[in-house]
Amino acid sequence: MPTYLVLILKAFAPLSLFYSFFTLKSFAVFISIIFLYTAVFPILLVFWLNKTKSVSNIEISNTKERPKVYLITSGFFISLGYFFYSKGGLLEPTSFLIAIMVVNILGLAVFSIREKISAHASALACILAVTATVYIKFVEQNLYLPILGLILLLGILSSSRLILGAHTLKQVILGIVWGVFTGVLGTIYLL
Repeated sequence: MPTYLVLILKAFAPLSLFYSFFTLKSFAVFISIIFLYTAVFPILLVFWLNKTKSVSNIEISNTKERPKVYLITSGFFISLGYFFYSKGGLLEPTSFLIAIMVVNILGLAVFSIREKISAHASALACILAVTATVYIKFVEQNLYLPILGLILLLGILSSSRLILGAHTLKQVILGIVWGVFTGVLGTIYLL
């Protein structure tokens, strides 16, 4: 999800987080690092945990197994956010976006002790909330269509989670509420 967020902001609001100052080559490296740490490593983690029988299935449907996966995944995000923050300059604003995602993931870890909240809905709602808050805070008129697209995508994703029986309506709504909460508050206070 962070990869999608950065790509949306680069394409539609590049000045807000200084993405317009990246060269094409440096941005390609930058987005590749984000994708590696926030998508590839977590996917490999789940695959490895499944192969070592630490989780019962790749969907992590067992509520007791979810907090462990979220905590380890947040480690990838924390290391990436710290790396960007320590380099400063153009990378620093993205470290704050990653920090917002870390709070979202850690919250999911805590909430998942009692309830299987939809991480998909939470992550996409967080992306939507960050994008909408950047739209309002930085008066980025170009973000209007991506926000509408994200709302549509969130509806489709949430419906699919319900149709597939992966979550109940309560779990999807809790995910959306948590995602919006972390996205809005994080963007207001960190950016």
